[in-house]
Amino acid sequence: MVNFYNDANESSNSGNDEVPLIPIVLQNSSELLVRTVSTGNEIIESVHLTKWFQKYRTGVASQLSCYEKKWKTRTANFRLHVQHIINYSSRNIFNNDFENKHTVVPGSMIALGAFFAGSIAVNRSNWGAKRMIFSHNSSILEKLCTSIPSRIFLPWVLAAATFKYWAPQTSQNLVSATENDLLPRDFVKSYHDTWKRIYKEGYVAKKNDLRSQIDQTLQKNIRYAREQFYEKLGQA
Repeated sequence: MVNFYNDANESSNSGNDEVPLIPIVLQNSSELLVRTVSTGNEIIESVHLTKWFQKYRTGVASQLSCYEKKWKTRTANFRLHVQHIINYSSRNIFNNDFENKHTVVPGSMIALGAFFAGSIAVNRSNWGAKRMIFSHNSSILEKLCTSIPSRIFLPWVLAAATFKYWAPQTSQNLVSATENDLLPRDFVKSYHDTWKRIYKEGYVAKKNDLRSQIDQTLQKNIRYAREQFYEKLGQA
């Protein structure tokens, strides 16, 4: 006679047997490591995966540390550069107390307005060219203001002239600092030689010669007129 209960109990007991977490085949493998953590629990880890994660984490941490050091270095260099510019400007450009307190700020604002005014003046659309495409007659002033050299230089010239009028010493310091510390010396020398040849030896010299000739001519004419006047009086 078959004992069904014993079979059932045996089958149930065999089903309740604990199954090992690690297969018996892998228990003695060098690929897995069983260790106890601080909480008292046992964990199973793969040796190669653990090494790979440690290597990857160390590499990421090293890269982040390197980027952080570079960022701090560049930030410190930028701050030093800005502070150097501020000190240089205070020492070599903005060294006039009166202009710093009274004329630099309003002069800068008015110079900015002069720049915008020059930009408006050199714009062809502001002279009615778009409204009268077929019947627009350009005046000499319009052609002069809307020419390519004027469109390039006129706004800057107006701004520079305005700022020089309001803050002459600061403007001169700015020009000197630009020539001495920013531009190449050969370029500055050639620029000064060209300016001297065109303006001083050319325009100014010819203007002085013309003035001298006009003065001499006027003196001769006045002398001749006086002599003629005296002769007429003597004959009378």
